[in-house]
Amino acid sequence: MIASSKNCHTCQHLEWVDGDENSGWDCNKRHDQMYQQGREDELLENLDRESYRQQYKACFESKVP
Repeated sequence: MIASSKNCHTCQHLEWVDGDENSGWDCNKRHDQMYQQGREDELLENLDRESYRQQYKACFESKVP
């Protein structure tokens, strides 16, 4: 299925961040927007779940300016 290939694992905006206090996956495309909405924890918790990273993402199709 082609749609299943559009997920976090095939997205150029996802990266692994090593931090002093915490490390984990981060989305360079969605983080600022969700942070401003007060949803940063939601995004980071989602990215911790393999099932979330595997599912189709519409945000994959848009380009960051």
